Amino acid sequence: MSEDLEIRSRANRGIKMFLGGFVFLVGVIWFFIFLGSHKILDIIISAGFIFSGLFNFIYGFGLETSVIKRLDNGLDIKWADWIMVRRVRDSDIDSIYLKRTGILIKLVNGKSLRLKLDYFKTNDKAAVYKFFLSYSQEKGLNLLRHFDS
Repeated sequence: MSEDLEIRSRANRGIKMFLGGFVFLVGVIWFFIFLGSHKILDIIISAGFIFSGLFNFIYGFGLETSVIKRLDNGLDIKWADWIMVRRVRDSDIDSIYLKRTGILIKLVNGKSLRLKLDYFKTNDKAAVYKFFLSYSQEKGLNLLRHFDS
């Protein structure tokens, strides 16, 4: 039985921190400039800037982490930039496609789940591919490789 998979994405970390700090600073300045105006719109705008700046500065509150947890009958998938965890049962999986740009999990109901790998390092992509290879072999799932697309 293979282990759970957890990958921390460091894509554009410095840029996110710089922009987050800048937007936070803009929000604070906006708040103090329009402090005496007592307009609700100015307060909402400054609060939005402040929250957005903090959100980006502290890495999106964990949105840079991709986690796949194994369950007895499926997977809990929390991918980078997703807010919610998606639970996928083994019986719902029709096939798994390994692609150069990501993983595509086709579900029985016709929907699909896309896990993008564009911003992962090469060794992190290899870990994801290895996880799905071993998982599909263990569970007897249909696995297709399409590295040309």
